[in-house]
Amino acid sequence: MLNSGTKIFKNFDGLKVMIRVIKALVMRELITRYGRKNVGFLWTFFEPAFFAFLVTLVWTFVRMHERSTFPITAFIYIGYSNGLLWRNTINQCFHAINANQGLLYHSIVKPIDLVISRWLLEFLSVTGGAIALGLLFGGFGYVPFPHDLSYLLLGWILMAWFGLSMGLIFSALSVLSEVVEHFIQAFLYIFWILSGSLFAAEFLPPNVRKYFLYLPTLHIAEMVRYGLLGPIMNYYYDIIYPVFFNLIALAVGFFLLKIAERKIEVE
Repeated sequence: MLNSGTKIFKNFDGLKVMIRVIKALVMRELITRYGRKNVGFLWTFFEPAFFAFLVTLVWTFVRMHERSTFPITAFIYIGYSNGLLWRNTINQCFHAINANQGLLYHSIVKPIDLVISRWLLEFLSVTGGAIALGLLFGGFGYVPFPHDLSYLLLGWILMAWFGLSMGLIFSALSVLSEVVEHFIQAFLYIFWILSGSLFAAEFLPPNVRKYFLYLPTLHIAEMVRYGLLGPIMNYYYDIIYPVFFNLIALAVGFFLLKIAERKIEVE
């Protein structure tokens, strides 16, 4: 009984140390990446804003706004912002260990800390940028108030979870194989197109849609779109599927990271 209590306290102390380490890493990463004035953070705001502006400009130029009431700006804004949660996370987590390997000489810093700190920074910056951009577009009448905030938040959290799970997997692969580095950008580009961030499942022919729905990101994007835009079109999603996928991906990520950690120790 006493041993069990001691073990719990040790685990709790270890968790407190991990939280302190992650907080320190986030602050270090924040200064390193964005500078002390955090001007670089504005890119998470301007990237989706610029893309939404271009699409809206083309939409207006071809006079689609006269033939359709479809909220194209809001559609692009929420899909692009939500997609950045996984795209930016995977991209940053892939380099998390190799770029900060010197920090692992400190016994309290673990590879998992490096990955989680980068994931957390991306989550906070993308979410902050999305809120700021949503308020701006909303002020001009381009983005409506969320139809169902619960679906919007659920989809946002699921996409962040997906980003963490895949970030763990790719950070481990960056250590286990040098070959992956040559394909990561191509993978992110192709998956960005296929992920459902910039198109709705309803836009696809039924015989094509059934294959795209194997992608958990499409289910999540549909949830987020419904949460913001409401019943303006048919949505295709299953909440359980991305949860199940994320659980498996998270377990695989932890397993691979454990193997990668042993390789780092050997080197």
